[in-house]
Amino acid sequence: MKTTVYGKGGEKRLVYELKREGRILEFSVEEMDERFRAAEDCYNGYCTYLGVTVASVCSLDIDGATVCLLGSDKRRDSEVALLDMCTKEEAIEYEERVNMALDDWAKNWPGWDEKKYSEEEVKELKDRIAELEDQIFERIRYLN
Repeated sequence: MKTTVYGKGGEKRLVYELKREGRILEFSVEEMDERFRAAEDCYNGYCTYLGVTVASVCSLDIDGATVCLLGSDKRRDSEVALLDMCTKEEAIEYEERVNMALDDWAKNWPGWDEKKYSEEEVKELKDRIAELEDQIFERIRYLN
């Protein structure tokens, strides 16, 4: 069964599926807010109140302490991550922890609070920066 987690304001953050078959967990992501996706040279991470770290590195993965969502290698987005726990009971407990951790991440990752800029705003900011750089270089030339 697919699960959708939402942010504090009701914004969709993640659509995923976490299935348990005995002691095996199978994790897949259908959709994710792209602001959390890792870039080529950096990653994102959030340690939830449960001690489970939600991260975006290279590709989907799951282990006993970390859930890696979609990462910088978009070619691997359709992969499924598997985790073999020692017992069925451990698998049930960790499945519940992962679900709660993803809900915590969706609501509390600090990156959600960063201002979103439209493409037009980004272009205007870049143009203004280029303008200021030109003025600085002109003044340096004048002083030399």
